[in-house]
Amino acid sequence: MIQTSLNLKYFENAVNPIFANHETFHPRFGWLKKGFDTAKKNPDIFSQDDAPVRLGVGKNMVRAIRYWCSAFKIIDKNNLPTVFGEKLLGDNGWDTYLEDPASLWLLHWNLLKPRCDAAAWYYIFRTYALTE
Repeated sequence: MIQTSLNLKYFENAVNPIFANHETFHPRFGWLKKGFDTAKKNPDIFSQDDAPVRLGVGKNMVRAIRYWCSAFKIIDKNNLPTVFGEKLLGDNGWDTYLEDPASLWLLHWNLLKPRCDAAAWYYIFRTYALTE
């Protein structure tokens, strides 16, 4: 049977029902590393006027990078590196440049674990998970 409605009680603690914080950008190659490294040096980077120049992307992309880094839980709500972020992308991390496909699996697992900030992804992969 296909679930066609959201049981919000089920989502209460698992997912944060927010949408569109990614500014319509999917997580692009290099963004997580760039966002992590830059936030590690300067946690206020995402709110500074010169962030687009310093990150080398457009203004909306700056917000998207911050969103995806936070959603994948490699930085926290204060833009500081998390323990997971340090272990994965830190100077002596498991996979500093995300070259191992297993790192992408780890990131997706981390994205969907509670409290998930990617409500659409959570719904598709954890609730609606059809095999075909």
